[in-house]
Amino acid sequence: MRSRRIELLWLVLTLLLLLLSTWWLPGSGNLNTDSYSVSFSGRKVLFQTVSRLDGNVFRSHDQLVPRSEFADRQLILGPARYPTSEEWDQLYAAVLDGSTVIFAAAANDAHLDTGPFRARITSDFGMIASNVEDSDDEENDDPDDASTSSDDDESTDAEETEDADKPEPIDFFSFRGSPAETELVEGIVNWKSNGEIETDTDDWDVLLTVDGKPQIVRREFGLGTFVLVASDEIFSNGALLEPDRAVLAYRILEAGGDTFDATWFDETLNDSGAPKVLGIIFAAEFRPITLQLLLILVLFGWMGCRRFGPVEQTLRTRRRSIVEHAEAVGILYHGASAGSHAVKSLREFLRQELRRLCGPGFRVDDPAAVARQAQTNEADVRELFETVDGIEVFGATVNRSKASKLLRQLSTLIARVRKEPPV
Repeated sequence: MRSRRIELLWLVLTLLLLLLSTWWLPGSGNLNTDSYSVSFSGRKVLFQTVSRLDGNVFRSHDQLVPRSEFADRQLILGPARYPTSEEWDQLYAAVLDGSTVIFAAAANDAHLDTGPFRARITSDFGMIASNVEDSDDEENDDPDDASTSSDDDESTDAEETEDADKPEPIDFFSFRGSPAETELVEGIVNWKSNGEIETDTDDWDVLLTVDGKPQIVRREFGLGTFVLVASDEIFSNGALLEPDRAVLAYRILEAGGDTFDATWFDETLNDSGAPKVLGIIFAAEFRPITLQLLLILVLFGWMGCRRFGPVEQTLRTRRRSIVEHAEAVGILYHGASAGSHAVKSLREFLRQELRRLCGPGFRVDDPAAVARQAQTNEADVRELFETVDGIEVFGATVNRSKASKLLRQLSTLIARVRKEPPV
């Protein structure tokens, strides 16, 4: 059962990689402002809304102008990076040929030059600062604060003056916005922006203003229309939660006209503008190579995990004591008829023991000296040494019984030299 589960796991991984080779999970996963994001600053609600009202709605990941031969509507809403001069020329040419381009600047980066369209967006922190201060004043408006001393007020004012010089990041969901003047919708609609639009000519139609500052302008170029919006916050998921602002967002899209074949949400500027480190290996250019390498790795692992043939049973056992090791060595010597080698090795071990116990100057080959050290008969020691020396010098062969006898005699002599009980 366990092997079947492992096989099934490898099979699922292989099929998944094969599936991803032809179909990739949508979404870059790097931005929270693209048309895939469900965060407050994302565009997924707008994409789904436009898709339900108009079936010809697509995302563009490959080209800034996906179809130059058609008069399409292109929505570039708060991109991760602004177009280059060459890309502005492409958009300008598409508008001249009949396309509609609706470009909304990023709310946190309201510095934009549209190039051939001859319009600019400049930053205006006054609007944001006034809204933030009004919100703070309302939150801090407490009757108990009236008893605060004048000295504390002066110190607080001094600190606020110093902090006002420090730039702080702007959160467009933390303040209430400013009332907008527009004919696109009825009633008062809050508008959250960090800039204003400046144009070189008076040929632009101003569709929305805040405190007299243009926020949405429109102009026809050739056969097409270009709509410039100072802030993309109106198209975010958070803004579309408010019904009046959701209507305004859709009216801005309608301001470009209805003579278009399809609507394209641009993602090329988001894909190329998002920071990537390791994620570059899954970019559109390198994704096929990455998936092929992963597939090869999975197939190699699958092949390595599969067993070929029956389970091999090992006969090797772990030695649990020195006695078992000695018995194993003796069996090897006995099977190889290498008794003479064992005798010579034990004779050399006797020499090393004598030098260790009696000093390096001891005469290890003198039978008389060895007999005195072992306290045994000199004649027996001499006879034993002559027999072993004959094996060492002349290479005489000994049978198994004689080798066993010599090994026993040498072991007994070693035990006597060590002052141990005889073996």
